[in-house]
This record gives sequence, C-alpha cells and structure tokens, in this order.
Amino acid sequence: MSTLIINQQIVGIPAVCEEPAIDKTRFREKAIAGGKYILVVCLYGHFIERLRTRKEIEGYEQYLRSVADYAAKLNADNRLACVILCGGHTKEGYISEAKSVFDHFFAIHWQNERSLLAKIILEENSKNTAQNIRNALIICLRQNIKGKLIVICDIVRRLKVSVLAGFLINHFNKKENLKTEFELYTIKAFRRPDIHPHSRWWIQFLKALAYKFSPETIIKDLSK
Repeated sequence: MSTLIINQQIVGIPAVCEEPAIDKTRFREKAIAGGKYILVVCLYGHFIERLRTRKEIEGYEQYLRSVADYAAKLNADNRLACVILCGGHTKEGYISEAKSVFDHFFAIHWQNERSLLAKIILEENSKNTAQNIRNALIICLRQNIKGKLIVICDIVRRLKVSVLAGFLINHFNKKENLKTEFELYTIKAFRRPDIHPHSRWWIQFLKALAYKFSPETIIKDLSK
C-alpha cells in the first residue's frame, strides 16, 4: 500500500491540560489479539513550529511519538493495516493538518521505515473530531481496507471520542448496509500537554455529555 492522499470531497452522513477524575476502568484497553488493526489518529492542529507556541509543539510531539511507537509495535507484530492521519485544511493558506504532521514528523521520524510510511493515509477534509472518524470510515470503505478500528486521541478527549466513535460507527454500518460491519476495537489515548482553552478536561467532559444525550449535536458537527 503506498501513501495515499484523499483530497476529493467527502460525502456520507450529512455533512496545560488536566486529566478528568473519572472511573478509568471504563476505558481499560483490550489486549491486542489476532487480525489487522486500522489506526484512526485524531490530530490537533498543524505541526508547524511557526504556527504554535513551544509548549504546544512539545506536547504535540510527545503525542505523535506515542502514536508512532504504538503503530510500530503493531507493525512489528504484523497487526497493522494502516494509519489514517485525520486533519483537514483548518488554516487558510496552509497545507492540511494531516499533511503537516506527515511532512514534519512521520516522514522524519520514520525516514528509515519505508514499510511504515507506506501504510500512512492522509485524510485532509475534516475540521473536527466527528468528521475525523466519519471520513476515516469512508476511506476504509472506498479503499476496501479491512481491520478492527482503534481510534487514537489525546487523553483529555478520551470520553468524548468514545461517545463519538460508538455513535458514528453504528450509524455508518446501518446507513451503508454493510455485509461486513466496521468494529470499534478500542480507544487509545495518549498524553498531550497543551495550553489551548479547549484542552481543559471539563470542557471536553461537557462536550461528551452533549454528544451522548443530544445526538443532533454530532450531526451538526458533521455538517460544518
């Protein structure tokens, strides 16, 4: 599989941080078993130094290194189907978030790992987390990529991503009437020290509640 950049219009469903004090047993990770895994990686802005503070870049790099190490381990065990980097054109005049992360991190970090680089797919149309997941599913369907889904996010957004992924995957399977449905295997969360106000745990907790009890909020985010 060669590096694939998805640039066409996506269609489908209508269009320093603190960790929350929640029951962590709810998010206990499943052990990796047999089969292939599709990593859907939520990105958080551009990985370009002139656009971010030093604190933001350092936190982002910590997150991306964790993602890279996790993917490399799966690949070494012959368990990695692909890595989908999700992040669109959120800043006018610049490349997509996904392309910035590929160019300025993975192309360097994995410069001697061609087998890993070849498994990266860029999703360049999404503008929020809901679109990250929905667009990744569309890519898997169009490219006939098989495997269980592991959605990767930062630790502050873990609950929100869990709610989103469960809803969107179930909705997508029903809408497409798939013979072989997509399966969410687990949510994998890594630390990403950040200074942005939206990275406060309570803001993301409230967002998760809104998604859980008002699904129309998700549909609204998909249409942005």
